Amino acid sequence: MKLFTYLFFIFCLLACEGFIGGSGVVKDQDGNPIADAQLLLRIRGNTLDTILYTDSLGKYQIRWLVRCVPKCPTAEIKFFQKGYNSNVVNAIPKIRDTTIILEENIQ
Repeated sequence: MKLFTYLFFIFCLLACEGFIGGSGVVKDQDGNPIADAQLLLRIRGNTLDTILYTDSLGKYQIRWLVRCVPKCPTAEIKFFQKGYNSNVVNAIPKIRDTTIILEENIQ
């Protein structure tokens, strides 16, 4: 019985975590990659926001471990760059190989 309790406890600990995030490329409306675009990962219920940047080819990758107790939090990724309108996507479920288009801000 002790072994069952121990194994059940370990299973619960492992089942209480999950990954959110995604990967892809950020481009302008002409299909050109946007280097150094900012990504703001905002996890609801978390007091810490995380800012990342795309590489020189506009590629990004975010993988963040979150607690899923009592349920997994919702999260969003906001993409922005000076001179462009921002774009927000839901990070749950994970986004993979997604092309994010930022349109020029003409003002």
